[in-house]
Amino acid sequence: ANGGKQDILKVSKLKLRGPPDDFLKNHLDRPIGAYTQMRQNFWAFQPESWITYHVCTIMEVEVPNSNNLFILVERVDDRLEIMMGEGLVARSFMLEIRATGRAR
Repeated sequence: ANGGKQDILKVSKLKLRGPPDDFLKNHLDRPIGAYTQMRQNFWAFQPESWITYHVCTIMEVEVPNSNNLFILVERVDDRLEIMMGEGLVARSFMLEIRATGRAR
């Protein structure tokens, strides 16, 4: 499907004690070109009229001559979960899997 090219996704968990500047240092001055807000119902049979839902946001950082960087931010209980990855494979992973490794 992708011309015989194999895409590999490596997942690493990092315990942050402060801002993730070290991991993003090459991208701190780059513009966010787009974002996607994803809303997920709390319950499987939740009426559409209810305004309660879980939300996460994926930001797309423009990287010239390379794959764009995607950053997912999501509040879960009292924690902020962050995922970062380059290219569409990483973005697809973010849509299906939470930063904890659990399926959405």
